[in-house]
Amino acid sequence: MNDLTALKSLRPMMRDLDVYDVLDEFQQQRVFNNDECMDITNEPNEMFQIDLMFSLLEEKQQRDSQIVARFMDALRLYYDWIVERWEQCRGAQTKEYNRYVAYRNESFMPSHESISVYRQKLRWTMHKHLMSLRHGVAEHRYLFVCGIIGTGKQTLVCHACEDYTVVTQMNYKIFYLDLAYCNTQEAILELLEKLRVQLGDAVKQEERGNNYSYPSNKIDYWKRTFTQAFANELSESLLVLAHVNRPSLIKDFDFKCKTVVITKDTNVVNAVSESERFVVMLPQGFTEAEGLELFARALKKKNTMLPPEATELCRACKYNPFLINLIALRMSEECKHEVPINWQQHIDNLENFSMPRPERVSRTIASTLEQFSVEEQQRFRDLVIFRDNVPMSLRLLEMYWELDKDTTEALLTRLERSGLLEKRVCKSKMFYIMQYICYNDIKLPPGSNMVNLHRRLLQNYSIRENLANRRELELTNVFPNDDYFHFHIAYHIEQAGEHDLFPELYQDFGFLEQKLRIAGLPNTVGDLRKYQEHIFPTVDDREVIIDSLIDFLMAAECLLSEDTRLLQRALNFPGHIGHLAKQQVDRYKNRVWLRDVVHCFESSVIKLCHRPDKVRFQDANHVFVSLANNDIQLWNLSVEYELPPMTFKGCDGDQIKDVQRINQFLVALNRRGLIKVWSTKNPPDRPDYRMWEASPREAEMTLTITGGFACFSVLKRSGHTELIAISESGVLCVYKVYSSVFRTEKPDIKHPTNIRNAYLLQPFRDLDKPDGGAVRRCLFLVRSEDGTARGIVFNMMSTSVESCFVDEQPPLNVYQLPEGFLFVSTHEVRLRPLESYGLGQAKTVYERKACTNTCSVVTEDKRFLVLGTERGISVVNIGDGAEVRRMNISHSIVDLDVLMEDGMSQVLLASISKDGEHAMNLYSLPLGPVSDQYQLEGTTAFLATLDDDPVQLNTVDRYCRLQQTLLHDEDGGVSHEKTFQNSAIDAPVLCLAKTRSMYYVGLENGKLLGMTQWHADPAVVHVVLELGTEITYLECFRRVRQDDLEAMDILVASGKGVCRICVDERVELELSETVRNCYLLYDRYLLLIGDRCSIQIYDFENQTLELVQKEMERTYGAAVYGPPPRAALILCTADGIVYHLGLHQAAIESFDLAPFDMLLTVKPPQSVSGSSSHSMPSDVGHHAATTVICSCALSADGEFLAIGCHDGRIILHLMEHNRQLGVLESHQFPVSALYFSSWTDPSAPHILVSVGDQIVFWSVDYLYNNQPRKSVTSIRLSGRFNTRRTAPVPDGAHVSSPSENRRSYGSNHSGFSTPVVGSPVSRSFLGERFEESSQWFDKRGSTVKPHLLSCIKLIGRAKRLIMNREFSKFLTMDDEGYIHYLRFYRPSVNHLLMPPPANFGMRSPTIVTAATANTPTTTNGTNGGGGGAHPYITHLI
Repeated sequence: MNDLTALKSLRPMMRDLDVYDVLDEFQQQRVFNNDECMDITNEPNEMFQIDLMFSLLEEKQQRDSQIVARFMDALRLYYDWIVERWEQCRGAQTKEYNRYVAYRNESFMPSHESISVYRQKLRWTMHKHLMSLRHGVAEHRYLFVCGIIGTGKQTLVCHACEDYTVVTQMNYKIFYLDLAYCNTQEAILELLEKLRVQLGDAVKQEERGNNYSYPSNKIDYWKRTFTQAFANELSESLLVLAHVNRPSLIKDFDFKCKTVVITKDTNVVNAVSESERFVVMLPQGFTEAEGLELFARALKKKNTMLPPEATELCRACKYNPFLINLIALRMSEECKHEVPINWQQHIDNLENFSMPRPERVSRTIASTLEQFSVEEQQRFRDLVIFRDNVPMSLRLLEMYWELDKDTTEALLTRLERSGLLEKRVCKSKMFYIMQYICYNDIKLPPGSNMVNLHRRLLQNYSIRENLANRRELELTNVFPNDDYFHFHIAYHIEQAGEHDLFPELYQDFGFLEQKLRIAGLPNTVGDLRKYQEHIFPTVDDREVIIDSLIDFLMAAECLLSEDTRLLQRALNFPGHIGHLAKQQVDRYKNRVWLRDVVHCFESSVIKLCHRPDKVRFQDANHVFVSLANNDIQLWNLSVEYELPPMTFKGCDGDQIKDVQRINQFLVALNRRGLIKVWSTKNPPDRPDYRMWEASPREAEMTLTITGGFACFSVLKRSGHTELIAISESGVLCVYKVYSSVFRTEKPDIKHPTNIRNAYLLQPFRDLDKPDGGAVRRCLFLVRSEDGTARGIVFNMMSTSVESCFVDEQPPLNVYQLPEGFLFVSTHEVRLRPLESYGLGQAKTVYERKACTNTCSVVTEDKRFLVLGTERGISVVNIGDGAEVRRMNISHSIVDLDVLMEDGMSQVLLASISKDGEHAMNLYSLPLGPVSDQYQLEGTTAFLATLDDDPVQLNTVDRYCRLQQTLLHDEDGGVSHEKTFQNSAIDAPVLCLAKTRSMYYVGLENGKLLGMTQWHADPAVVHVVLELGTEITYLECFRRVRQDDLEAMDILVASGKGVCRICVDERVELELSETVRNCYLLYDRYLLLIGDRCSIQIYDFENQTLELVQKEMERTYGAAVYGPPPRAALILCTADGIVYHLGLHQAAIESFDLAPFDMLLTVKPPQSVSGSSSHSMPSDVGHHAATTVICSCALSADGEFLAIGCHDGRIILHLMEHNRQLGVLESHQFPVSALYFSSWTDPSAPHILVSVGDQIVFWSVDYLYNNQPRKSVTSIRLSGRFNTRRTAPVPDGAHVSSPSENRRSYGSNHSGFSTPVVGSPVSRSFLGERFEESSQWFDKRGSTVKPHLLSCIKLIGRAKRLIMNREFSKFLTMDDEGYIHYLRFYRPSVNHLLMPPPANFGMRSPTIVTAATANTPTTTNGTNGGGGGAHPYITHLI
């Protein structure tokens, strides 16, 4: 920390400084002269006095390095404690200074490293204004820095924003946007996206895809989001807008925050009122002293050593900062090369010609370029195609100029030192930009063809050649990120006139994916909109296709993880997008492609400044939101609206109980019993509406009554508005308003009743009349002391009670339907029919047992009821009493409202929730049966057999209803074929199992039910057993006895502390232990694994139970059983220990099992030395200390063990050699389940499937065949590898272990699992299931991860996967209730396979027979029951 920075860090401490105490000392120490002391004392603000001293010291420090030390000597007499603290800080690295350094390194502000002069007066004026900026609508929040081109506006602002005092004032958050080419909505959207990246965690992007088909929609969303962010987390931060050339841009980037605007146009300044802005008008040139100082600094001399010609040269330059800087830099270069400076020549070049100012600039630039060679000058002029203020990276210019890296760097350095280019560093990356003056001078170079320059750039990128010769879908190696190509290539294609490149690039999902990841969604959407005529030149309905493509990209962006491919998602999209994807998939047949059902959802999030409590729609474009600070805001949802919401105040800080809107009135009841009425006329939707005019709207009427009002209802009548309210003491009041202004203070009707403490009022309306007719009766609900609710029907005509009833469950809301009144309580929805005197008996319409209703609303057509619950949102068809839609994106719903749209087929739903913080969710939902979402509850319980066609999927919804769906391979959608309500299922279903003749259902209440059919008839259901606690584990086996070949069904049902084993539904064994997993061995023994890793084996023939392993101090994590001939159990504890237990039949029969062998230890990633920076999922961090392993799987031949970890890692272990094969990384959340392909043939590939937040397919053979070798020049096998069998084995020959049949030929990067002599040729030799496995032989992933074959990102998270026998269909359901039915997609046969890349080439194999293989074999007796120790050792991973 230098002396001045150390002094600035003590600014808070220097508040104690009284300048008058040390004025004499300042002059004695020659720190400040008399005039400077007067300037300091003239500052009215004490902190400004200190800041002015800092500013003067910074200027003086450039000439006098000891000035700060003398300043501290002047303070020492009266303020020695400040001096002592300064001496401690000047050589230290304090926390604040480290934060400042980190800000400078990561700053988004461009850095100016060229020679410059300290313009003290301008810097001081800017500093005062910067320190005076305030956030808010009615505050001075703008600082305009205005001046003509070349006056140094950008440099001044950048230097001011690097000042330590300013940086700390802005809380180390200064953001920067360059608006030089912001001329379209697409450009605005791109810049907003850049700002979102700069804001980082302060702005959370919505978790779900928003339904924004046009840039204006997204612009509106980001502006709202940024305004809220700057109002809360970033209230002290600063936004810098550079090169603002249009007044409309001020409105486009107005976030009500502290803003600096750099402009040359005074009209931009006038776009903001004087009460909101500061203005710094820059002079047209340097002062003479500043010009001389710049020359002195360039030549490293004192001002007094400059010749008289220096002053004449400044005058010849008209004191233009750009010209002086350009000439000074040229002189600096001449001094370095010891070239004499000819001052008179520079003067003559400027004075001997009668030239206007632009020509003076052009001549000076030309004179500067003369020090470069002709080729170098041409290279500089060729930069004209990149436009000014566009960052150019070293890699880009190296490619464009066709030079090597060193030569390019040398030329750029010379151009930067000469002032022709400007070097900037942003986010640790170095860029070069051309200033507007230089660009304007060369934008029409003589003798140049701009089209040819653009074509040269395209030719150097080799776009056509790279696309034609590409060997894989990914374009990462073809078009590496140079921070330019993906952002601006469309501009150069258009300028070059090579429009045929647009379809090749922008119809290619590989390019779209790369552009989406690098340039972002706004830039991608902007290009699609702007160049749509060239992207789809031969299509008539191109706008429809572009809209569909944008919709697809917006939805895909949310589900595009690191390893998922955009083409894979497009393959499952309907219409033209899916057809286009199929054509491209045909080109990459060596990849794994999967068909899935179509998943679509439309939602968005609005960030609010406070926690919302209530929400009410006014229309499709406006919604009222009641906030926790007891204000009500009117939000405009239209895409053209750019202003913050209107605020309605007047509740006096009291909590709002109810909000209703009718006609032009907004009515609210607060906790004190006051009814507030606001007018909603004239909302701020006018084009001329100005932000500084915004003011909260106060209530125009307050209705009061003794004791306060209890509840109210507002009705719309023909000709007037009617408000009915009842007080806590039972006084009924009716207010009638016949105008657009609520002027009624006294009620038109006032009648005392005995209805006290009512909490709900519902008038009886005539639904056959448009205005509902006159109110003749009202329903009141009153809470009783016993917890029930009393309903009272009150006759408004006779002012008497007609009828009463008692409701055991106090209703939350009541709605009038044509059939009667609908009562919504916490767990039921009941209908009471209208009768001649009151309401009839209640009939249950809908019941929910799993969770509690918290709020509700009925659609306008009275057909659907929308329920807000503790677990999400449910849409119920009232007539059918069935749920048609469920969303559990948000939990604990506080309030919601709906609005019908699109001819009653769609609803706009707004909701707020407890876990949503300061946010309101908006959904656009179709009404009717949902296409691809199941209504699941808690545990995802489902059954299916994928070998059937069509596949029948059985599951149970959250309301205990049986559902059955047929899944067709050709159909991309899902529809619920049948739904049954079986009364015998009286509790949520936690487990499902199926035998050949029976379905078994485990319930939350401990019952195990058997069902002969998936049917609604209770007669098909019987109780098998009652466990007494919820059934958390259910498994069934089919056992065939060897003596009589009789088959029997075995059931294992377990809950907390209890387990029962049934044979043909007869309880045979009961244990007082929680069983987590079990396996049937040799059709006789049942192996049971307890929660504390105990192992027991039950013998069905002898009916004996043997304890193999006692309980441990570790909990169960996962387990897998390996069948004969290598029969063994792999048991994983939750904290990372993996055990091996041999389970050969002879050992079990003699109960001579060897004890556990510890196979390996898996440690959490933070404990592994040298581990990769694999981030721990945020929602599982608290489990990391106790939970490491959560799943495992063993390959069919027992060769490979896969272990799934809680942090998303998958560890592959080679069993025979007991060593780690590799670590697979793709999941970001726990790996719930792992599955290997079931093929046991030696030539079949090993495919691993992992399930969690994704479904990922892995090639284990690739990892095995591409292990690092000591030498790549010889094909001699390392002793660590076994050989693959290369010839048929005659009968009776030795059968080696499966791992002996695996061998790699070729390079270390071969992506093929090579069967015998290169390729499979014979069904008999390769096994009966060759056709099933052959489709996986040639599959590989991208060059980056060749072993990752495919990745499907799920909407929620899945716990298990169902597969068919052929390993070509996969089915799961995530915890959001979405079906994912993956089917192996086979491209058309009329295309050849894409050739593998060069580094995947196969060498000619060397035949090695089994007799010559010197790898030692391992017999199956190794795992036998001889009591010997297993030859495994412990590995730390």
